[in-house]
Amino acid sequence: MSNARNPAAILYDASGNPLSVYTGTNLVAGQPGVIIVGTDGTKTYYVKTDSQGRLDVLSSTTNAVRSVVNSATTDQTLFNVDTTAKMRLIYNDSNSVLYVGLGSTPTTLTDFTYPVAAATLWIVPEGFEGEVHGIWSLVNGQARLTVLS
Repeated sequence: MSNARNPAAILYDASGNPLSVYTGTNLVAGQPGVIIVGTDGTKTYYVKTDSQGRLDVLSSTTNAVRSVVNSATTDQTLFNVDTTAKMRLIYNDSNSVLYVGLGSTPTTLTDFTYPVAAATLWIVPEGFEGEVHGIWSLVNGQARLTVLS
């Protein structure tokens, strides 16, 4: 079974390339949903469901930039302001909770936007272009970040 922690190739593109499918409630600001991500080697394509479960086809992108931020028990900047990003993804590659905060205010364990469970993918809400910060409950692992633009 595919979920946010264990993607499975259950769909294939016209060339036979597997598409990763993620499901869960931590994908888009805590809303239940599905995200399908695939690539043809030059472009990354993504489709997701909206908060009502309707299919929301997003345009393709030719640019995906990945980075890593090591876990810390002090506020860390995960993303700077970005007006060109189509989607920003955070994978909590850690055994502890990552508390994510939207905006320029430093994130704390008591002042945050969303708690991202260990080994979970979270997508920054569509249309938000501002800074994204994070702090972990324990130092363990990192956040794997991807910006699609």
